[in-house]
Order: sequence, then C-alpha cells, then structure tokens
Amino acid sequence: MKLNKKKINEIYIQAGKYERSKKIKLAIKLYRYLIDKYPDHDLAIKSNDRLLAIKDEKKSEVKKTYKKNKYNPCKHVYVGKSFEGRGFLGMRTTYIVLGFSSNTGKATICPTNDKSYTQEIYCSQIPY
Repeated sequence: MKLNKKKINEIYIQAGKYERSKKIKLAIKLYRYLIDKYPDHDLAIKSNDRLLAIKDEKKSEVKKTYKKNKYNPCKHVYVGKSFEGRGFLGMRTTYIVLGFSSNTGKATICPTNDKSYTQEIYCSQIPY
C-alpha cells in the first residue's frame, strides 16, 4: 500500500482536533485507523501513545467521579446529634452521638441519661 504522508498527517491532526474538542470517540476511531492501516508509520506510534493517554484520563475521571459520588452513610450524623432509639428491654431512650467515622461507617453513641455507657453502631442505624 502506497503511503500518502499528507493524508496520514491530516488524519492525525484531525484526531487531535477531535480530542481537544472533547469528541473522544471520533478521536479514538481515527487513532485506531492510523494504527491499523499504517502500523509502521511514526504517527501510528504517536496515535498509540494518545490512545493510552486517553485511557489513563478516563480512568482518572472515573476515580474522581466515584470519590465525589461515593455513598457516605454518616452524612447525616454529627457530634452532639440526639435521636430516639430503643434501649435495654426495648424501652425508648434518647441517645447522643459522641463521635463517628465515615471510613468505618460507625458512630459512638451513649444514652443521655447514662454517659458512662457507650456503644458503637452503624451510622445507617441513626435516623435522619
């Protein structure tokens, strides 16, 4: 197959334009075309590098989105929050939050009438 250097350069430049304008699927399509049709050309190697960079950027975006949208079971819990619950023998008791950890998803609580008795429960067990 005869190499048309001008055509190859135009395709690579167009792929870069697509990438910069956030038309990633089109950019990927052109980069793959160059790699498949002209595997020995320098721009095929550069196209492969760009595909790897796009893949890394996608992974990074996914991680950021996951961290941003990560479910936090302790979002409604804060130190000093009081809530009604069932205590010993099912009696209604008012509890207060002494501390919590969003990493473990647990809170330390105690009844308002007996601060010496503390226990750990999951934040999801504390009403909103």
